[in-house]
Amino acid sequence: MNLKFMGGNDDVLPPVTTVTTDGVSGEDVWNANDVNVKFTADDDPTGTGVNRIETRVDDGDWTNKTELTLTAERAQC
Repeated sequence: MNLKFMGGNDDVLPPVTTVTTDGVSGEDVWNANDVNVKFTADDDPTGTGVNRIETRVDDGDWTNKTELTLTAERAQC
């Protein structure tokens, strides 16, 4: 069997994900209020692009949301 791959280059560089947050820091750098979290991702111009960003809070289900709000104490994403 002979295989031939046509088109495109190999995408060897992963996308870069950036996380931004807002919130009010309290004692010991804990947030005193809810924290809004936003995820963005950019791929190398020669890459294949970003298909999706998946997020979850604690052990919850994975979702395709790029923005979420942490409301519970010690919540992690």
